[in-house]
Amino acid sequence: MLKVVKRIFRMLPRRVRWHWASLIPFSFFEALFESMGAGALFFLIKILNSPDEVFHIPVVGRIYSAMSIERNRSIILSFAVMVVLFYLIKNGFVFLSVYLRCSLSNNTVAKLSSRMYSGYLDAPYSFHLRRNSADLIDMALRSIQEAVRLVLASAVALGSEILVLLGIIAVLVAASPLITIVSVALLSLLLGILLLATHRMFFALGAQEQELRKDATRLLQQTFGSIKEVKVMGRAGPWKQMFATLQKTLARVRRWHETLNSSPRFVIETVFVAIPLVMVLFTFDEADSSRELMPVLALFAYAGFRAIPSFNRVTMHLNNIRLGSKAVELLWKDQEEFRSTNEDRAPDRPGHLNFEASVVIEKVSYGYEARGEKILQDISLTVQQGTSLGIAGETGVGKSTLIDLVLGLLAPTGGRILVDGNDIREHLQAWHRKIGYVPQHIYLFDDTLRRNIAFGVPDHEVDEGKMASSIRLARLESLVSKLPDGLDTVVGERGIRFSGGERQRVAIARALYRDPEILIFDEPSSALDSRTELDLAASIHALQGEKTVIVAAHRSNMLKFCDRIVVLKNGRIEEVENADVFPGEASRR
Repeated sequence: MLKVVKRIFRMLPRRVRWHWASLIPFSFFEALFESMGAGALFFLIKILNSPDEVFHIPVVGRIYSAMSIERNRSIILSFAVMVVLFYLIKNGFVFLSVYLRCSLSNNTVAKLSSRMYSGYLDAPYSFHLRRNSADLIDMALRSIQEAVRLVLASAVALGSEILVLLGIIAVLVAASPLITIVSVALLSLLLGILLLATHRMFFALGAQEQELRKDATRLLQQTFGSIKEVKVMGRAGPWKQMFATLQKTLARVRRWHETLNSSPRFVIETVFVAIPLVMVLFTFDEADSSRELMPVLALFAYAGFRAIPSFNRVTMHLNNIRLGSKAVELLWKDQEEFRSTNEDRAPDRPGHLNFEASVVIEKVSYGYEARGEKILQDISLTVQQGTSLGIAGETGVGKSTLIDLVLGLLAPTGGRILVDGNDIREHLQAWHRKIGYVPQHIYLFDDTLRRNIAFGVPDHEVDEGKMASSIRLARLESLVSKLPDGLDTVVGERGIRFSGGERQRVAIARALYRDPEILIFDEPSSALDSRTELDLAASIHALQGEKTVIVAAHRSNMLKFCDRIVVLKNGRIEEVENADVFPGEASRR
């Protein structure tokens, strides 16, 4: 358990760690105030029975003697006012302490969520190939909340509650040592047995809840993302049943968690209800009068009132730490992978990267070591600045992989890619600034057309000249003119309100907005009909001469304009043809 708390603490930024450490004095003072509150109530009951008892209270007795307060009514009234004022101060301090804990907890969730989100965005593309987006969403949102609130905040609150309990127990020991020691020993034994019995169960429940929640998020993403197929194929029923089953299982897991979390309260209440009865049996014959018995009874009643929820919170915090330990474990694993990746990554050299001559792909190979599979082998190509290259081949031969290597998203397992003699792996940021990329699967945000083209540029920084130029070059002018809100038209989730060809043109405009030196297209017409494909090819052809263009496609229309066509087969370059002879289609013409 301590290991889990240390891990989440180490994940915090240094400044945030200090903020959490600064809560420790608040916990000590909170415990001190609670102990003094219990003592004040004990003495108030004694004074009600015998006002002269006030003169036996340390410090307070000297104050009363100095002020010559001797009347019983005045003693009782003034001491009662002092107790009320003390409780106002105490509760004000406790409120401040709770506010600071809640504020720090929520701020920490915000900071860690932002850090994890940044880590996922900065992670290598290969990381995202291995992970599911639903898992990453859950990690950046829900898992962070569980790690902070169930583990970190619970650990701090646990320490505070333990100090409060120790203070109350110290006051009880001073009032009645034997009964207190027996009661605390019995309670500790019973709670220890209960916690040991449920230890593994809480860890298992936490892990199960994590997986069920991820499965539910994944199912929602997949069904909403394929809503047309779900409706047309009439497959909504099975998905509904699957989601209902997941929710029922999740409800059962949470039911057990909440029930087990409440179970210590029953043990605690039973023991504390028995305490006054046991105390009466032990002290009734020993007490000289009921006056001596009443303050002790009142103190134990107050202690029970205050300690029962405190004991319950102690066990709840312990259980929460176990429940959230799986989230911490998963987050720690990702953080360690981020650190390892940053250490292994070649340093990105600052400065400008010139592209005036060529991009050289020099004996590049790529494969998956785990599977022992080579996708590309000894690929060597040169793309001169200002020319166009077409990469042809059947589906699955490695065209997209080669594009990803040129983009710098994947690192070659052999060879290198040079821009004017400089390895792109050493200048990734500068290289990416020169690229405009149109992927095979276009993802448009559920936002305005303007923001989709500007792609992350704040509204007040959008260059209207670049916006107009990119729209013109992508041949989007007629579409924009027909839209009632023009560039402020919301395109819908994934651009659902636009046709496939229109989405492709938006993607081209997005790539052109940054005024890149090189444009890279990965299967830009794979989902288009022939007429739209020809239209798109004409748009790309219009860019020839202004930009260096690389296009990967398996259909001839997209490559006819290229200065050069490279054919990939079995992971190798098997032939290079002029644009007027397209491989695989020449025999059909």
